[in-house]
Amino acid sequence: MGRKEISEQQFRDDPDAILLEAAAGRAFVITRDGEPIASLSPLPGERRVDVAPAVVASILATPIDTEDFQADLDAAEAPVT
Repeated sequence: MGRKEISEQQFRDDPDAILLEAAAGRAFVITRDGEPIASLSPLPGERRVDVAPAVVASILATPIDTEDFQADLDAAEAPVT
């Protein structure tokens, strides 16, 4: 995701949406009268990825073969404690 230029007024009008985008990895340059005055960037580290509701519904609707799933669980190594 690249930097997105927004006006100071856009930031004032909908700060929640802009902060959600920043949390998802989008960086912003905030402008006043077309001139950059600030930047807003996500913190380094784990990034959240937004997934469209239709994609989530499709994944959840996919049937699971319980025998294959159980075999995968049985074959998995026990967690290290």
